[in-house]
Amino acid sequence: MNNQNKYKFLSAKEIYQFALVSKGEDIRELADAIIASKDLYFICLFAKYVKGAPIDELADVVLVSKNAVYIYLFLSIVEGAPIDKFANALDTIHINENQIEKIADVLIESKKDISQFAQYVEGAPIDKL
Repeated sequence: MNNQNKYKFLSAKEIYQFALVSKGEDIRELADAIIASKDLYFICLFAKYVKGAPIDELADVVLVSKNAVYIYLFLSIVEGAPIDKFANALDTIHINENQIEKIADVLIESKKDISQFAQYVEGAPIDKL
């Protein structure tokens, strides 16, 4: 039985909640199901709180959405978020100056390498970085 049938009737919230109590054997299938749900909020929570979650793959889904709010959320809560992927993608996303400032603040606070962010994002607050 594939995951689309197995979790077909579960909402993104239910998939996330089930993953939190799962012993790990279904994490891959649950990750596929949460991705299929296209619910960016629960994808971010899944990446943050579910042990063994495929963070890079979940990050790709958030990035493809080009939704600055969820990109910001992912960066702010997910330990080990792939900053290089986000920096490259942010160049193609039309976000306002306030959103750029918030994302920059998250990166600074995380003490991660932010050189790519400054390089690729037009309007990045270089003086802060």
